[in-house]
Amino acid sequence: MRALVIVHDPGSDPVLVGDRLRHHGFELREVGIQVHLVCPGRVETAFFDHETFRRRPHRPETERTLPIEAVSAAIVTAVERGRFLTVLPRALGLAIWARNVAPWLFDPLLGRLLRARVREVRASSAGGGDAPEER
Repeated sequence: MRALVIVHDPGSDPVLVGDRLRHHGFELREVGIQVHLVCPGRVETAFFDHETFRRRPHRPETERTLPIEAVSAAIVTAVERGRFLTVLPRALGLAIWARNVAPWLFDPLLGRLLRARVREVRASSAGGGDAPEER
């Protein structure tokens, strides 16, 4: 059996993505391919070394950056154990589960959090010309 591993941003509903991939996974399994969905949080890569990230104010999630080795190990474990969905860190998986159980409760809170983050990033880059003007 061969493995197809898809690494996906957990911010864009891995349950919805997982449902679609699971459907295709059943079809692919018939031709010897097992599908795995791995959704890591923020991963420690050179992407975050860019000047626009360094200029931003410190945020708590920057302290919870996952080393690439942890993501690689999770991929290997998912394939070895035949696990379809892996979310890193585990607490993020719990938050995603809770959001899907009670969207009426979590969606308004998540919306407020995301809007506040956008306002904060825009305010921090207002002088740098990176943010478009608000209309």
